[in-house]
Amino acid sequence: MKKFCKWMLALCLAMVLGTLAASAADTVYVKDGGTGDGSSAASPLGTLNAAVSALNGKGGTVVACGDVTVSDITTIPEQSGDFTLTAADGGRLLQGSRLQLGKNTNDNTFTFDLPIVMTKTYPVFIFGGFNSVHFTDKCVVTNNGANGRLHFMGGALAANGTANA
Repeated sequence: MKKFCKWMLALCLAMVLGTLAASAADTVYVKDGGTGDGSSAASPLGTLNAAVSALNGKGGTVVACGDVTVSDITTIPEQSGDFTLTAADGGRLLQGSRLQLGKNTNDNTFTFDLPIVMTKTYPVFIFGGFNSVHFTDKCVVTNNGANGRLHFMGGALAANGTANA
């Protein structure tokens, strides 16, 4: 009987540790110049693309723990679960180029839960890709004196002059 109880205790402990590891993998930390593995604010990845890739298309949370710059067209591909872009420790999104969300065939939500700073003098876009997109109260859009503007479009970007009606 004692052997059975020890075996059950070991199994339960393994399940708890596995659950903790799985939920930790659903959150990735990022800031410009980060060189870590994204597992914590002390070890952030260095680009938004790297952080999104670390979620393996499953959805989850990307935490900006410093400035995160979008200087090239960036696409967040379709996710199989909800996706949140949030901030800690003064993190913010410095948007200087288009950010587009992959067309969603799932019923999940993209949430922007961090300040966005426009870094260009011309309009910059977020394309929603037919996703459910939520902007929280923390998503305050400002500019750094460059007078850039953020434009949000809910549809998908059409290729080669074609569009879906």
